[in-house]
Amino acid sequence: MDMRIASLGILRFHRTVYCREKLEKYTRPGRFGGICVGRKGFSLLEMAMVLAVLGLLLSFMSVAWISMKRSQQISSAKTMLEAVSNCLLDYVIHSRAIPPQSYFTQYCADTDPWGNAVVYYNSEDNQEIPAVVSKIVRDANNDHPDAAFVVVSPGPDGTVTLSSTTALWDCSSGDDLCLATSKNTLIYETSR
Repeated sequence: MDMRIASLGILRFHRTVYCREKLEKYTRPGRFGGICVGRKGFSLLEMAMVLAVLGLLLSFMSVAWISMKRSQQISSAKTMLEAVSNCLLDYVIHSRAIPPQSYFTQYCADTDPWGNAVVYYNSEDNQEIPAVVSKIVRDANNDHPDAAFVVVSPGPDGTVTLSSTTALWDCSSGDDLCLATSKNTLIYETSR
């Protein structure tokens, strides 16, 4: 029995010395009796630095994501304009005439990636292909001569800024996407 008490006393003494050594090792004197350095957890400074790094990463990722989304929408709009133009070319192949507005509205109308309706301009409804009075289309890249019809996506702002005169469709201003089909293309498609 004395052995047990003695062994408990040694354990108790050993534990006290060990804890005191650990306490002295991981504390330093401070204003309020010592600050524990070896405690678990994060300091306010460490948390602030982690949050600052995460904020920078999120800002870079959001800028990249926005530009990627915009380029994907533009690519999707170009693909959609080509599909609408091909739908109109089907009419040209079968009827050998410029598609009227009613055909576009019934069979080829679509919306762009921004939810805006695609707009169709033609030089003349049901005009025979050899007699097409064509216009020049000016867009952001070039002038396209001899345009028989133009398909326009209003773009992100939803307004069409295409201006039209008797000799010119101007698609160079604003954020519109235009796809023109020339008289030569129509003649080629009908002669195949």
